[in-house]
Amino acid sequence: MSILSERLRKCREEKKLTQAQVASVIGVSSDGYGHYETSRRTPSPEAIAKLADYFDTTTDYLLGRSDQRHRIVTVAAHTDDMEGLSPEAQEEVMQYIEFIKQKYEIGKKKK
Repeated sequence: MSILSERLRKCREEKKLTQAQVASVIGVSSDGYGHYETSRRTPSPEAIAKLADYFDTTTDYLLGRSDQRHRIVTVAAHTDDMEGLSPEAQEEVMQYIEFIKQKYEIGKKKK
C-alpha cells in the first residue's frame, strides 16, 4: 500500500465516511475511489487537489512529501507604513497585531 492510499483511507475513516461518499464529492465512481485506497490507481492531480481540500489537508501530506497535515497560515505585517508614527504609536500597532494573532490563534499548532 502506498503512502497516498494509506492517508486517504485514514482521512476518510476519521470523518466516518464511506468510499462512495468521498467518491461523489470528487466526481469519481465508488470503485474508482476504492482503487485509490488500494493503490490500484493513482488519482489525477485535480482529484488529489479536491481530496486535499475536502479533507482540509495539503496535497504534500497526501502524497507523503510532508508529515505536516494541516495548512500553515502565513501572515505578513508590513511595518514600513508606520513611518512618521511616534514610537508609542508604533508599539500600539505591534500590540494590536499580537492581539489579532491571539484572537484567531494564528501561529498555534493544531492538535
